[in-house]
Amino acid sequence: YNSVVFVQGFHESYVEYKPLSTDTFPEPQVNGCQIARDETFLNDVLQKWKDADHSLVIESKPLEYKEGTSNLFGHLVRRVRRSEKSEEKLPGILLFPTEAGALDSFLYYKADCLLQKFNCVVFVCDLFSDPYGWGWSPDRTNFNQVCDNLVADNYQLLRDRVVSSLNAFLDEVPEVDPHRLAAIGWGLNGRP
Repeated sequence: YNSVVFVQGFHESYVEYKPLSTDTFPEPQVNGCQIARDETFLNDVLQKWKDADHSLVIESKPLEYKEGTSNLFGHLVRRVRRSEKSEEKLPGILLFPTEAGALDSFLYYKADCLLQKFNCVVFVCDLFSDPYGWGWSPDRTNFNQVCDNLVADNYQLLRDRVVSSLNAFLDEVPEVDPHRLAAIGWGLNGRP
């Protein structure tokens, strides 16, 4: 298993940890990637985010990883570290996407909220193999096809992508304690 850093689209501007804040999302599209349905949605998320606790500085970096032959595009989010040499093991939270995918600005707001409360590392996971935010597209053809594939064959592809997300998280973030993990989130638009 090898994962590589993704360096195009929304992720293009950095490959190392960079500060994460409301300023990260100046508009619904960033570098050609849709991170919010529209300006109203983005403004609502950003207002909630601005009203939230900001006592700690949060940072993130993109992480491209694989499931089979598919590339998946997640983000690692954590508190700014005083030293990269710290040996402290932290809990990890896998944050699975809404139907909008892993580029949804709402997920980064939620990751920030979690990190303001808990000293952990959050991995915004990708289930859809969506580097551009097409989950926000009004044409649901691609989204519906991907979701149908995820739930086909007794959810095999969904399970494979969840396991790939977990493996990438543990492989790429040595400070995460594999015995203290949580997983939250996701929506497949009402699919059982």
